[in-house]
Amino acid sequence: MVKNGHLTLPRGAVAIALLCGAGVGFALSAPAKAAKVGVAAAVNPDAFSSLSQVPNKQLNIGKSIFYNERIETSAQGLVQVLLVDGSTFTVGPNSNLVIDKFVYDPNKKTGEMVATFSKGSMRFIGGKLSKNAGGVKVNTPDGALAIRGGMFQGNTQRRIYSFLYGHSMTMQGRNGQTQTVYQPGYTLDMSSGRGNVRPTTAEDTNVFMQALSSPNSNTAGTTGGDSGSQNPNSTAQQTGQQADNISNAASQAVGDATFAEIQTEIVKQLVRLEELRNDPVTLPKVIETPVINQPQTPTVVKTAATFDGFASGFVQTGENGSGKPEFLNNGTVVVMLDPKANTVTANVSADHNRTTEGPQIDAIAWLKENVQELRNVPDRYFPDITVGSETKTATAFNLGFLGSGNGAYTNNNIFQALGNPGTTQVSQFTSKTGTIDVGRFRVLWWKFGPYHYSVPISQRNDEYANVPHEGHLASLPGTLLCKDCSYLKFGTWASDVSFGQNAEDPTVEKMGGWWVASKDVVKTVGELPAQGNAFYAGNAVGTFAHRIEGKSWDQGLATGGVTLDWDFAERSGDLQVIDFGNDLGRKSFGGTVSSPVDVVGFSGDITNGGKGSMRGTFVGARPDLAPRAVMGDFNARGGNWRANGVYGARNVPNLPR
Repeated sequence: MVKNGHLTLPRGAVAIALLCGAGVGFALSAPAKAAKVGVAAAVNPDAFSSLSQVPNKQLNIGKSIFYNERIETSAQGLVQVLLVDGSTFTVGPNSNLVIDKFVYDPNKKTGEMVATFSKGSMRFIGGKLSKNAGGVKVNTPDGALAIRGGMFQGNTQRRIYSFLYGHSMTMQGRNGQTQTVYQPGYTLDMSSGRGNVRPTTAEDTNVFMQALSSPNSNTAGTTGGDSGSQNPNSTAQQTGQQADNISNAASQAVGDATFAEIQTEIVKQLVRLEELRNDPVTLPKVIETPVINQPQTPTVVKTAATFDGFASGFVQTGENGSGKPEFLNNGTVVVMLDPKANTVTANVSADHNRTTEGPQIDAIAWLKENVQELRNVPDRYFPDITVGSETKTATAFNLGFLGSGNGAYTNNNIFQALGNPGTTQVSQFTSKTGTIDVGRFRVLWWKFGPYHYSVPISQRNDEYANVPHEGHLASLPGTLLCKDCSYLKFGTWASDVSFGQNAEDPTVEKMGGWWVASKDVVKTVGELPAQGNAFYAGNAVGTFAHRIEGKSWDQGLATGGVTLDWDFAERSGDLQVIDFGNDLGRKSFGGTVSSPVDVVGFSGDITNGGKGSMRGTFVGARPDLAPRAVMGDFNARGGNWRANGVYGARNVPNLPR
């Protein structure tokens, strides 16, 4: 659903709904001087806590967590702590965590938190405090970690700390060395004693997934809260205020969890992709038609289908993607599911345009060779000459992906594919041009100029077939994008493409983004109503990048809302993307989109809130009714930000106009 313009998702293993709506009481259970900082939101029975001079006590859901309280887990333990600012710590087996300091002003949303994570595995999702520089510090055996506006995971045994999302993660090591990770998907590896920033591997992710998920976690049904309180003098007013604080924090955490939930889904898909290489997953028997009256036989229903749609994305620049992200344009996706061959084949096509500095031009030599009246003019008589040159490169990527077996093709909602060089082509057109400007000048009694010339330097077409590329295309549940939109498919894609004339030193372009598609795309204008209006509402998912003045670009997963108000008679409408972004920033933008005659799809320029372009089409034709949904993509930009992504929105009938 959309809450305050943000896509919000079910919390799953975290019992936030239980905390907010089930009347959980928060009685004080610690010495009078201890200050409450949060609550145990999800608990495995093998998790304990202790305060100074108070022995270990088993944790239960609703158990208040206090300043300076130690949280410990056994080999099977798992606990999730929700703090009053909306932050969460997930503490894995054989782990130890202490909240050393917690100061929070809910009105100003400022304060400071210091925690000590001395052993084990943990995941941190930042709340209000993490949005402020210096707001959150986690002491580890390897040094002090500062996280701003995001998420990270840590494992003390392997000495790895993975940055999942946000502005930055900084480690000040025991040796005084400081290192900062800005790019999600990278890990700070301290195993050598010196920090090494490297891409997060599937092995890293598996370590955290195995440690931080447990089928025995209790998120509902454990009662007692803070029974056996050590402080019988607590008042109802204190308890009520604490409940309000936790409720408010939990409500905000649900919104913040948007990124965490989608990130988790992506991570799971990528891990499975890595496993596919050598160890395909064995699933129950696959059939094309459901078996009736045989419940004892587990089945997986697969139906042959082709999905067409849109693909958005960035080409990365700079070291580790720290440069200005460059848009991909006119992106399309085709996904084909074949249950007989048990395969997933997909194709992502997109264009990329880049302008760089061109070669140097000897202006005087060129003028003498190409301008008859200047051929005999001595060089010393030429005035200052303004010379410019540029190289424009237009590249068309046609990327193929292939997945085979049950591990890749689970069912018609869950599928994934790896880069397939056999069906990947790259076409590139390179044009080098220059300009020469000369003002008026005199040689003895002869007058010359002014001159302005466009100088064609060179043009070149290159075609590359069977291009090697490493990447993936993976699906996510369509209902995350649009309520009741099971007929939409969407997901993520990425590719490192290698091509060029020099096989020893090829050009490598790193790119990736999002896709949305459907097998029910409206094909002809005759399937649309000729009159009337329709309103569509849904969500957008993509990437938001932001640059602080004088610094590199940061980017991360982004979400927002989307609406389309369409007039079928005028064949135009108002498309708005609402509050799209993440902790790096949020932007609302949009404009008018329209359809040419005899064309179903629509497009238009972004004219409010930024610049850029938007595209879309209708899905699910219905006789005498507006189509069920719309889907599409967008590229948007401002002075110090870039955003792109895909969207899905369903028809909202009977809306007052």
